[in-house]
Amino acid sequence: MCKILSVRRCPDAAFHSRTVLTGMLWLLLSVSALAANPSPPGALRYKVYSSTAAEVFWNSATDDGRVVGYEVRINSNNLGIRDASSYFTNTLVSGQSYTVTVTSIDNQGNRSAPASVSFIGGDRSTPSTTGSGPAAPAGLRSRVYSSSSGELFWNQSSTFGLKHEISRNGRVVASIAGLSYYDKTLVKDTLYTYAVTAIDPQGRRSSAATVTLNTGTGVSVPPTSGNGPVAPAGLRSTVYSSTSAELFWNQSSTFGLRHEISRNGTVLANIAGLSYYDKSLVRGTLYTYSVTAIDPQGRRSIASSVMLNTPGGSTGGPVVSDGSALIREPANLYQGDGYSPVDVIRVDIRTVTTKGTCTVEDQSGCTLADVLADIDGNDELTVDIPIHFSSDDFADDGTLSNAELRLRGGGSRFAPQKSFRIKLDSKDVLWRNERYLQLNKHPFDSHRIRNKLAMDLMSRIPNLPSMRTQFVNLWIDDGAGAVDYGLFTHVERVNEHYLGKRQWKDTGNIYKAEDFRFDQGDLSDILVDSAGKPLNLARFETTLSIENGKDHRPLQAMLTALNNPARSFESVLNQYFDRDNALAWVAANILLKQADAVRHNYILYNPAGTEKFYFIPWDYDEAMGIWREPPNDLSNDSLRQRYEYGYGLAARNIFLEGFYRLPGIHARILQTVESLRQNIVTDELMAEMVTTNFNLVAPFQKRRPDSAHNPHFNTGSAANLISGPAQNTEALRTRFRIPIGANQQPPQNQGATWRFSWIPAYDVTGTSGGMSYRLQVARTPTFDSGAMVVDIGSIANAAGLVSRNVDSSRLSSGEYYARVITYPANEPDRFWQISGNKLSTNSNNYYGVMKFRVP
Repeated sequence: MCKILSVRRCPDAAFHSRTVLTGMLWLLLSVSALAANPSPPGALRYKVYSSTAAEVFWNSATDDGRVVGYEVRINSNNLGIRDASSYFTNTLVSGQSYTVTVTSIDNQGNRSAPASVSFIGGDRSTPSTTGSGPAAPAGLRSRVYSSSSGELFWNQSSTFGLKHEISRNGRVVASIAGLSYYDKTLVKDTLYTYAVTAIDPQGRRSSAATVTLNTGTGVSVPPTSGNGPVAPAGLRSTVYSSTSAELFWNQSSTFGLRHEISRNGTVLANIAGLSYYDKSLVRGTLYTYSVTAIDPQGRRSIASSVMLNTPGGSTGGPVVSDGSALIREPANLYQGDGYSPVDVIRVDIRTVTTKGTCTVEDQSGCTLADVLADIDGNDELTVDIPIHFSSDDFADDGTLSNAELRLRGGGSRFAPQKSFRIKLDSKDVLWRNERYLQLNKHPFDSHRIRNKLAMDLMSRIPNLPSMRTQFVNLWIDDGAGAVDYGLFTHVERVNEHYLGKRQWKDTGNIYKAEDFRFDQGDLSDILVDSAGKPLNLARFETTLSIENGKDHRPLQAMLTALNNPARSFESVLNQYFDRDNALAWVAANILLKQADAVRHNYILYNPAGTEKFYFIPWDYDEAMGIWREPPNDLSNDSLRQRYEYGYGLAARNIFLEGFYRLPGIHARILQTVESLRQNIVTDELMAEMVTTNFNLVAPFQKRRPDSAHNPHFNTGSAANLISGPAQNTEALRTRFRIPIGANQQPPQNQGATWRFSWIPAYDVTGTSGGMSYRLQVARTPTFDSGAMVVDIGSIANAAGLVSRNVDSSRLSSGEYYARVITYPANEPDRFWQISGNKLSTNSNNYYGVMKFRVP
């Protein structure tokens, strides 16, 4: 037999070619035959929201490869392949029958058998509940925190939308949507038996999983002898993007362990936690990680190992992409420079002052007392005094003074306990590669951990830069010996050092929002000359304070485009912003209940040489709460809560309102939030972080000086902080149907009539079923019954602008107040909204109100 060198040279080449090709074809067909089709989507079910809107849900399919999507058909229409576990439509016809068919497709193109479900448009009767109930919660386990508190944990189920009923010693104590339950009502030296039952959306119940917890023996104690610790159990990885992934492992029964993480043989970190986030990976690369446990005596376990490959990620990973390389942060950034483990360090300040003149022109005689009295942050005098700074990790340098001290903050300046800024004199000898220490007392947060907790959580979220934080116990010696000023939280300053530590160009522009809504008025405030220098710096910084950068022309160009009616919001978004960054910021704010990032409490970063802007979170000491549905009445405080609830906040921010009006954005936000909950902001991580933080701050809050000014500190509130993200995710699913309010325009006098107009309200979720309006005009901003002069309901919605004329004879000369209430067709008594206007007068705020005068 001749060798097949070419078809032309070998007379038997055709035969051999056919033989080889036939063999290759047989091999390919055999491999294809061995690759099983994916399973059909599980538990297909539906929910009808209105006469035009419904949603179909399904559980994830399984496959020997990887399921890449689901083909969705509605009746005979193929809607394409979707990377999601639900399909929402608001284009139904009431009374018409619909069949939705879903087919799983894997990464080899194999298709599952189809699964289908049928319903009728507008028919909101309860779907059939035939079939078996969900499986019992898996992996149920308990953890004792103290003689009166403990927590249960269980694994994520593949079944969508489960709630869990928790019983203690045979009595139901809670019904929740999360994966953990915190109990702070236990009794010392008592054995408890808990049962957890899963309940699916159709009301079907699983069998109960049970676990015991003993408050007398449940607390782990450190080992004192014997061999080293066991290897970390349950080591696993989740790939978030082509450049980021995270490792997780189980809690050990051994007290005080640290964990050494290696990647491809190189040690990356030594941490105290149960996870490690790595965002310095390379696309299309295989990595091997090893995790070794180290006990307090320095004894090492054998290593546990896991491999991950960046292409494609792992099934079920977050939908948040890695986004632009312009905001990618180095690995170990939040663990380096002494920031790990989470602890409290002591900082000592010695003032170097002589009492005398303390004026704008001459501060040579300013003292600590003058610093503490500097409560007006907007006047011309900012008191700075020379000090000597040292800390646990910054040794006494022997100098007389090496830094300066001033107050920091806005409203917190009026609190009895102040916040401080320390600025080192040297630009080269730095503390943790930082020149500034920003010591926040957080006087309005009785927990004293909200801001740090939020920043530490967001440091794990891809595509959302965060800030490094450190608990500090501050001591000040003003000449009579060191005095304890209590606990503070240092938050990294966003300046050129912030950029440099992240290996970003340190000439980029950084702006902190002071009173910034992206509107036309803001554009007037930030005008610049041909070189990018502000025309009026003081006016500029009442809107945006400049933290870094000199050429501000990109900011003016972005804001001009955003306020150009000829430009679509989406075109401006694509040109000047990063979708993934904006989505991550919005999702984090919803998940962590940040309701105060509309006009301030965020930072805009514009990388040098680009026209892009990125959101960086800032100031979360009033976040970390729960989105509670607002009261259903028209009192001013109830209107405030409704005005500041969920998507309604966007009525006061041009960027947010445009973002929330993008088609399909609610589904995208919900998908992102649920993904973050499943993979990053989990119940277990929340319990670990909240417990660690509370254990650190509690000793300071229970002694003077903090105890004298923080009487409401209570570690029992940990349960609300731990469960907050789970409750906020549920709120997003079910209660964010309150729309963005209508935006009233100034009433117009047309002689015989007054014309009242407003930009229509907007339902981000698409479940309203249509909207109508109620126009009210009164002589008082509180709309007392005796002061009401106009009350017109059932005003139809319209595109562009909604208008209603009122006969001028009904409005005699004087001052009036107008408001517009929006009612959705579906559940109008629950999901109504006030207009997005706010009237501030005589130190009072009136929500949804516009003032006008009739001559």
